[in-house]
Amino acid sequence: ASAGETRWGIVYELQVKKLLKEKNYAQAYIVSLEGLKKAPTNPHLLYVAGISALQTGKSSEAAKYLQKCLQYDPSNVAARYNLAVVLLKTGDKRQQSVGVDATTLNLYKLGIDHLEYAATLKNAPPETGNLLRQAKAGYARLKTQVASN
Repeated sequence: ASAGETRWGIVYELQVKKLLKEKNYAQAYIVSLEGLKKAPTNPHLLYVAGISALQTGKSSEAAKYLQKCLQYDPSNVAARYNLAVVLLKTGDKRQQSVGVDATTLNLYKLGIDHLEYAATLKNAPPETGNLLRQAKAGYARLKTQVASN
């Protein structure tokens, strides 16, 4: 990142940190997107955009920003965990609307992959192991359903 991008990133990081602390996710989303115009590779702003999108019900946007965050900061355990949550929830919604298909299975598999990686990192959320077990059990059930159809 250029020096200018780094400076802008810091300015916006300070703003979004305050907004997240206040749980003002809608404003944090707006400010993080503004910051990404000036610092498009800033992993913290990408993470905040993803988390804020998730908290405001924009799952596809959340996935996009969290994935991009991981491109620049692959060991960001919070981004990895939350991306897994988004993928698993998207898989659940897809299963309810269209049933179980290859895309649904793939969403679960990707979520499991991110949880497995997160579990190897320091500071993984305590619920990572439990969510991973649940996701694997759900994936196994879905695969059985597909196999029997």
